[in-house]
Amino acid sequence: MVGEHKEIPFPALEYMTGHCNYGGRVTDDQDRRVLITILRDFYNNKTVDQRKTNMVSPHTSEYQIQHFEGLEEYIEYVDQLPDEESPYLFGLHENSNIVLSIKESNYIFKNIITLEGSSSGGAQDESATKEAQALTQRIL
Repeated sequence: MVGEHKEIPFPALEYMTGHCNYGGRVTDDQDRRVLITILRDFYNNKTVDQRKTNMVSPHTSEYQIQHFEGLEEYIEYVDQLPDEESPYLFGLHENSNIVLSIKESNYIFKNIITLEGSSSGGAQDESATKEAQALTQRIL
């Protein structure tokens, strides 16, 4: 089937990805239009013809559509990608990482304070501590 087409069937790929794979998950008409528009940016001859097509912006040159000959080259490319994505990849400013870190820290501290405030002190705390220590000893 792959060899049956002289050209890449972009409309078929767009339909399979946009309507079949994500169709059941994207229920809003506006969201579906956005999805199809994004797919059209990637499913076209321009992305195939150019040796390297930048997928996001000049700030994220590591995310490019590659044209390699063998599987090993693709694996090497994927392995060299950063472990953490740049906010630019999602259309965000670099400062969005700071905002995310602050929100995560606040969430963690709020939960710690909530848990800490639930103890009544005294003999109950001592008993819980002894139980925790006994359990730790059994595990080790």
